[in-house]
Amino acid sequence: MPIRVVKGKKEELDPGKLNDEGMLYLSRGMLNEAEEIFKQVIELDYNYALAHNNMAVIYLKKGLYKDAIKELRTATQLKPDYAEAFNNLGVAYFQCQKYTEAKWSFEKALEIKSDYEEPRKNLAILSNNLIGSSDRSREKNVVTRNLKNKKKKEKLPAISLCMIVKNESENLPRALNSVKDYADEIIIVDTGSTDDTVEIAKSFGAKVYFYSWNDDFASARNEALRHATCDWILSMDADDEMNGEDIAKLKEYLKETDAAGLSIPIFSELTDSSLNMKNTTVNYLVRIFKNDPRIRFTRRIHEFVDQSIFDMGGKIERIDIPVFHRGYTDQKTLKEKLDRNKRLVEIALDENPQDHTLWTYLGKTYFTLNDLEKAEECFRKAIEIVEGKENRYVTLFFLQSAYVDLALLLSEDRMEEALEFFNKAINIDPNFPDTYYYMGMAYYNKGMFEEAYKSFKKVFQVDVNKSLFFISNLGIRGELTLTMLQATALQLGMLKEAIDYGNRVLEINPNNAPVLNNMGIAYISLGEREIGKSFFEKALLVAPGFEKAMDNLEKYIREEFEESIKV
Repeated sequence: MPIRVVKGKKEELDPGKLNDEGMLYLSRGMLNEAEEIFKQVIELDYNYALAHNNMAVIYLKKGLYKDAIKELRTATQLKPDYAEAFNNLGVAYFQCQKYTEAKWSFEKALEIKSDYEEPRKNLAILSNNLIGSSDRSREKNVVTRNLKNKKKKEKLPAISLCMIVKNESENLPRALNSVKDYADEIIIVDTGSTDDTVEIAKSFGAKVYFYSWNDDFASARNEALRHATCDWILSMDADDEMNGEDIAKLKEYLKETDAAGLSIPIFSELTDSSLNMKNTTVNYLVRIFKNDPRIRFTRRIHEFVDQSIFDMGGKIERIDIPVFHRGYTDQKTLKEKLDRNKRLVEIALDENPQDHTLWTYLGKTYFTLNDLEKAEECFRKAIEIVEGKENRYVTLFFLQSAYVDLALLLSEDRMEEALEFFNKAINIDPNFPDTYYYMGMAYYNKGMFEEAYKSFKKVFQVDVNKSLFFISNLGIRGELTLTMLQATALQLGMLKEAIDYGNRVLEINPNNAPVLNNMGIAYISLGEREIGKSFFEKALLVAPGFEKAMDNLEKYIREEFEESIKV
C-alpha cells in the first residue's frame, strides 16, 4: 500500500480565484499548467500557505522531493496548524529515505487533527515496514517486496449496482445486461411500476425493494443505498448502459484509489430526426462512490452526492469510464421529463431559494419550453446569487452557463447587452468552446455573418485541454459548428470554403440534410448546376419534408424550364 499524498483543500475564507483554477488543473493531471498558476499565486501573496502545499503536491508527483520539502516547510511555517501539509511533508521525507523526519511529520499531522486518517495510515505503513531493519536501502526493498506480496493477496473491491425504476420494462434489460456479469450485487428500488419492470429485475437476480414515490429523487436513491452491502456503489439509471469490461478495469482502480467518489462521463445523444442531425453531450457526474453511510444524495431533483463527500473531508477524482444515457432520444419522453423536472425544481427552490444551480436548471427548462420571459428571470436570479461571492468549481460552471444562456436569450433584441454576458463567460473560461459556438449563433441570427464566422472559427482554435470545465457538447467541436461554418461561408460568398466545410460534415454524418442543401446552393452558384441538383435530391431523400431543399429543387426545375422555353 503506497504512502498517500493529500491535496490541500480550498479554504472557504480565502481561497483565491487563481488558486481555484490551479486546483482544477491539478485535479485533471495538468501539472505544468497548475504549476504556473500556483507560482502566480505565490508571487501575488507569498504568505498564502495553501499555494505552497499545492505546489509541493505537483513536485511530489514529478518526483522532485527536495523541492516539495522546501515548499512544505514554508507552508507549515506560515500555517503551523496545517495538518495536510505536515502529512505531505512526511511523504516527501519518506521518499528521500529520511524516516525519522517522516515519522515526526505524520505524528505532527495527527497531533493537529486527531481524526485525520491519511497520516495515521501512512504512519502505520512506515512503522510496519521498517521494524527490525537498520539498513535504509534494505528498508526500501522490504517496503517494495511487501507491497508486491500484498497486491497478490488483495481481493478486488465489490460493487453494488443501485438503481431506482418505474415502468422501465423497455430499457431495463439493456441496462442490466451491460453490467450483470461484473456487478457483485444489484439493488433495484421500484417506485410504482405497473408493467413488467419488477419481474425483469428479479430475472437478473436483483434484490427488489418498494418505495412510495414522494417527488424526491434523492430520497428514493438513498433508499437503494440503504440496502447495499458491497464496498462501492455504482449508481445508474434504467436508460443507461455501460461496458462491462470497463467495470472490471474500474475494480482495479478502486483497489488503489484513496478517493471517496469518482466522477465519470455521461454521454447523452440528442437527435433532430427531421433533419438527420445528431449531437452528443458529455456531463461528468459522481456515479461511483464508497458505500459509506455519510455519503448520501441531496436535493429532490438534479440530485448529487458531491456535497456529502466534501462534508466528510473526502476527495473526488475523475476517471474516463463512460456511461451511455438514452433518455433524450424520444421527443415525447423528453417533453414529459421537462414538465416533471420543472415542477420538481420549483418545489426544490421553495425549499432552498438560494440554490443558484437550480435557478440555472429552471432557466434552461423554461428556455427549452420557449417561455423566454421566465427563463430570463431565472438566469438573472442565478447570476445575482453568485456574482461577488467566493467562486468554487460548480459555482463557476453554473455562473458561466447562466451568462451564456442569458446572452443567447437577449441576443434577439438586445444584442449589446448579450455581448456583455458572452464576454463575462469568456472571462471565466476563455478556452471553453461552447461559449464561442453560441456567440456565433447569436451573431448569425442577427445577420452579422463576419462576426459569426470568427466566433465559429474560434471554437476550433481554443485549447480545450486548458478549459476549466468537463461538460460539453461533442458536436460543438464537430458537426454542429462545421454546419454553421458552411452556412456562414455561404452567406459571405465564400463558396469553395462552404463546400470544404460541407465535405467535412458529410464525413461525420452523410445524411445531414441542411448541409446537403447548402452544398447544392454552393455548386449551383459556381455554375455546377447538375451537381447542385443532385445535392437537393439527396437532402430530400434523407429528410423528405425539408422545405428549404424542396423550395430550392422547385426553383431549379422552374429555372431549367424557363431556360428551355427561351431556347
